Amino acid sequence: MDKKTRVFNTLDRKPADRPPFTFWQHMTKEAELGQPCIAAHEKLYRDTNIDLVKMMIDGYRDVSGGLKIQTSSEWRRVVFPKPDSPFIDGQLERINRFIEAIGDEAPVFYHSFTPFSSMRITWGNDVVFAHLLDDEARPDFLYALGELTKRFEEFTGIFLTRTRACGMMFTLTGTEQNGVSDAQHAEFIAPSDKALIGAANKLSPYNMLHMCGFGNRPNRLHLWRDYTAAAATVDVYEDTITLAEAPSLFPHIRAFMGGFDITPQSLIVNGTEEEIKAHAAACVKEAGAAGYIVGAANTAPRDLSHEHIRWVGEALAGL
Repeated sequence: MDKKTRVFNTLDRKPADRPPFTFWQHMTKEAELGQPCIAAHEKLYRDTNIDLVKMMIDGYRDVSGGLKIQTSSEWRRVVFPKPDSPFIDGQLERINRFIEAIGDEAPVFYHSFTPFSSMRITWGNDVVFAHLLDDEARPDFLYALGELTKRFEEFTGIFLTRTRACGMMFTLTGTEQNGVSDAQHAEFIAPSDKALIGAANKLSPYNMLHMCGFGNRPNRLHLWRDYTAAAATVDVYEDTITLAEAPSLFPHIRAFMGGFDITPQSLIVNGTEEEIKAHAAACVKEAGAAGYIVGAANTAPRDLSHEHIRWVGEALAGL
């Protein structure tokens, strides 16, 4: 079975010859843009033989237009990147040239943060939460969040119609133990998340969610219960969930990815070939072969040996 059929069957919960597998890494600063970025992604793909590629947005995180936010009124002055700007053209070139480089043989999912997550990364947690949680500042912050959401919907449309990427992978945050209450998440963050995911789902049936969170774990996973996507990551090491429990907790998500820890002390980093292959087989046994992608719930360390990743695929081929 070829990689695309294997992945799409898994995302549709149809029979596949084996579960697909994947890992992804942030590239070095020198390989964030242009041909070095494309070459770094291709090297990861060729070295490991992963079934699907999450192509990273590194180098295109900052949506500030150079504006520093101090007072809440400044949220109304942010000039976000435009669809016809180098900010988008560079990402289009990245996706298209990478897919050309690998011969379109594996599904490619392009990475994006949700608008709320993007604002946290761009301006920092302190200012974002200060203004979101302040009654007087909140209207200004939500205005900017709304404008960025509309812009991200446009970007997603461009990525999914002007490239051969088969879907998006959106990084979700906002359900950590600090920050907002359940009610505030539902009122102020979830509508933006769902608008972006919904826009992507209209263009592709194969979008994924990276249930990330920033520190102070575990995430309050129930806040994402009604989100809809083809797949989502499951962090069995930092969140209170197992691979077997994921389908019942997220009824609107068809497939789940995870099982390996990626901390410096983890098995995938330090384990032997025999140990890593045994863990891959154990993950499949726990999750079940249908609707499961073997991998990690977060970004693997840059120095993780590609050989260790390849061992995971070799284990699956032997099941």
